Amino acid sequence: MNVIPRRRRWLGVCAAALAGAAGSSASARQETRIEPEPAAPAQAPAGEAPPAEVRLGMRVEALRQQIPLRETVVVVDSGHAYAAAIERWSLQERFPVLIDDGSDAARENIARFVRAFGAGQVIRWRAPESPAASGEPTAGDGAESPRPAREERDGADRRERRRVRRGAEEGEDGAARASVHVNRQRVEAAAAGAWEQTSRDALEAFWKEKGFQPPGVVVVSARDPAWTAGLALAAAHGQPLVWVDTGPGSTAGVMNDGALAALDGAVLAGVRALGRSWEQLGDEIDAITLCLNVPSRIQSAGGKEREYLALTDRIGRVVNAADPGAGGNRFAWCAMVCGDEQEAAYRAMCALFLRPGDTGAWLFDGYPRAAAGPYEIGRAVELLRQTEMPVRANMPPNGGLKDWREATRGGVRESFIHVNSKGMPEWFDLEPGRARTGDVPVLHAPALVHFIHSFSAARGDDQAGIAGRWMANGAYAYVGSVHEPFLSAFFPVELLAARMMAGAPLAAAARVEGGGGPATRVWKINIFGDPLITMARPVARAEGTLDVSAWGGVVVDLESEMKRLLGEKMIGAAAATLVMLGRDEDAVKLARAATKAESKTIDPALARAAVWAAFRMQDAALLTMLWGALPPEARGDARHVDMLWQGLRKGMEGGGEEEGFSEQGLTLLRMHVREDSAADDAALIAPHIKRLYGLEQVRSMFAALMSRTKNEEMKKELAKAMERY
Repeated sequence: MNVIPRRRRWLGVCAAALAGAAGSSASARQETRIEPEPAAPAQAPAGEAPPAEVRLGMRVEALRQQIPLRETVVVVDSGHAYAAAIERWSLQERFPVLIDDGSDAARENIARFVRAFGAGQVIRWRAPESPAASGEPTAGDGAESPRPAREERDGADRRERRRVRRGAEEGEDGAARASVHVNRQRVEAAAAGAWEQTSRDALEAFWKEKGFQPPGVVVVSARDPAWTAGLALAAAHGQPLVWVDTGPGSTAGVMNDGALAALDGAVLAGVRALGRSWEQLGDEIDAITLCLNVPSRIQSAGGKEREYLALTDRIGRVVNAADPGAGGNRFAWCAMVCGDEQEAAYRAMCALFLRPGDTGAWLFDGYPRAAAGPYEIGRAVELLRQTEMPVRANMPPNGGLKDWREATRGGVRESFIHVNSKGMPEWFDLEPGRARTGDVPVLHAPALVHFIHSFSAARGDDQAGIAGRWMANGAYAYVGSVHEPFLSAFFPVELLAARMMAGAPLAAAARVEGGGGPATRVWKINIFGDPLITMARPVARAEGTLDVSAWGGVVVDLESEMKRLLGEKMIGAAAATLVMLGRDEDAVKLARAATKAESKTIDPALARAAVWAAFRMQDAALLTMLWGALPPEARGDARHVDMLWQGLRKGMEGGGEEEGFSEQGLTLLRMHVREDSAADDAALIAPHIKRLYGLEQVRSMFAALMSRTKNEEMKKELAKAMERY
């Protein structure tokens, strides 16, 4: 790939877009007009028409900028209520809708979104009709079941991840997510309702009357929980739903040729049935969103053993039926959204209501200075700062593991993240040092992550891999490779930023056609998230909070609920509500007061609710107390264990109480040495074990770890670390 001509062209388009943005302002409209094209499109350099990528982004923004946002976040407890809330969107206002399914992950996702969105109000809404009575979207056989306790849900999620990981290691597709049963007509009606129409037929007639051209299609299955993302992205962008008959699977696996042919055929049939132009880029249908939990890798052309390509680079092409592995011309840019109902909804809402870089950008260059070449990040830093975006950068010689851990202590607040690294699915090399999945930071704000690395997305959204851990920690979009792609398969971050700032949406902006080879070649970069994410200016916000007086059901303001819970001395529930309101500091104050009052034991509900807030506030003493009070199923969760190590590392490195060291923290870390980073973990705590308990305890720890691991390389690392003692 010759980067220089592309760089000049796209920087020119970017400069024109920035100039146009500087002279524009967003204001709420009293009456929304649905127009097929933007009134004042960004201009390309003289003599050039805007590229197809930019034209697609212009179409997306033409609609997005016309509909003001309400500052109210609606939290629901079921797919039924979620669909009903989306149906209450209109051409006059839209608002975020998130699902609280009772899990710790859902609470953290809601909190992360609320902090970034700057919500003026957060409400819970329980819809008036039950799914069993109305045939609404619901789980299982259509009967509404009691919501599981957080510990039950998290335990089930953890068991599922272990099954997925085993399946991926054995080369299988891995375990499926829990199946759902969705009423297709009800979902179609909800998508139409967001446009003030009553059915899909009525919606298509409305689009035709207004001259509106859908930018793409959204692919969903009635049995796959990622339908929640599909509904929101179809309704928000004005895209038809294409229904396929795939059951929920694991993104960590490899899709066989038969399944790929069936999926591709169903997508193409759905696109053709629309009666719109779609055969080439720049016509009507230019985007495909796969809202499915399906294997994200496919077999490479020629059947090379254990060499895989990206599903999202294959879908959206017209291929030769006689040689499907050879690729074909692209007619649409594709990306995929996966997850259970609450995760998929969260990822869709972040894409629709937040903007990459809203809270700043963090760029980390883990390459040696001499090796970076056009991929060095300095020019990208300058470009992003032209937009007045706060930028934090780690450039050589500050791109090592120690620098990474210092930069991510307490989590990362930026929402546009780029990393240069190299390695495998579970680890990434920096300069110097090797980081592992446990070093992937907790995200304060939802983020778009662009990760230049050979195998980071090989496991899809499985938390055992790098991409999956970023998504579990809050990333709503991720660009990474499923196999060794060569560096030319990635755009340098400067060029990615320029393309997005010029108006190109994510899937078009991040995709190097053919991986730097022939444009018809299917290659190895997967894109997770809404393909139509843009870096355009924020949408105007309507004045006042959302009027829910006619919604029926039960509406509870979370601020009022928190005060009621405090009055009733339900401290754990009150702390959880404070966290969901984005009020970490107040949640930590409440937890501190409660732990002082509870001289013997700490309520596990309080521990679960506030432990992440304590981590984000970098309160090592409180983090240690709360973590020690977590129930066993939470203490066994990889994300909780990694959070403990990240939160207490500074204290272990410094060794003083003022830096967060405590004997209780040391004991917890010793009990939870991680298998994939055992040598590094043991080396960190060994000096303190020797100082407090003696040399024999250190040797005993190393011996136990060496006998436990089945990884021969890790045994060698442990033996080498033990030589110091």
